[in-house]
Amino acid sequence: MTTGEEPRPDAVGSVVHEIVDRIAAREGVEPTALPTLSEYTDPAALNALLEATESIEVTLELYGYEVTVDGDGTVRIRPT
Repeated sequence: MTTGEEPRPDAVGSVVHEIVDRIAAREGVEPTALPTLSEYTDPAALNALLEATESIEVTLELYGYEVTVDGDGTVRIRPT
């Protein structure tokens, strides 16, 4: 079982895909079964914030989860 907190090994630009993939895995569905992330937030703006500085933390409520992404690449997902 995952703790919901893992460093992101890939580029910041893929954070949108990682969020959707990890929530889909928790829900036991394919990522395409979830509503698009753009229905909740602006993915380009999220990526731009995270690329701007490592000393940032962004928290969103998505798909019934609290998702926190740090500029250092840490993604935390917790049920709301």
